[in-house]
Amino acid sequence: MLHLLAVAAALAAPQVDVPELFAEELPRVKDKTEIAVLLPQTMPDLFDEYFADASARRRSYDLDLGAAPDCFGANACFVATFTGERGGTPSGRQRVELARGRVGRFQPLSCGASCSPPSISWRERGATYEIQAKVDRRRQLVRMANSAIRHGPR
Repeated sequence: MLHLLAVAAALAAPQVDVPELFAEELPRVKDKTEIAVLLPQTMPDLFDEYFADASARRRSYDLDLGAAPDCFGANACFVATFTGERGGTPSGRQRVELARGRVGRFQPLSCGASCSPPSISWRERGATYEIQAKVDRRRQLVRMANSAIRHGPR
């Protein structure tokens, strides 16, 4: 029962439309890369503003969200990163079952000299995809990965 309440609360929490945040960047990224761009439809809305940045090469892309302009992945303003790379291997300590029979790897928050946000990665379409995000629970990253898988290429 408590699990169902927690899931209901997470689903009721405010969400932000991820493809909409990258609306200006997506056409440019898709023109440059040969791999499918996968993004979740939504993610938890935890910040007042979002600033999108993107880069792409023929065999990879990197879509970054910051809570401040020109964040470039700095810990203080980092929100999320969505990447795809031709080839590669998913990394992370914990195995997770994902949508459509995919198997992913989850890496919890890790801190040393600096902190690395939790991440989830998986392989499909000949590429490795990864989502790193400042979220509270593994369940949220799994939900985001499943959304990206189910929605397919953007």
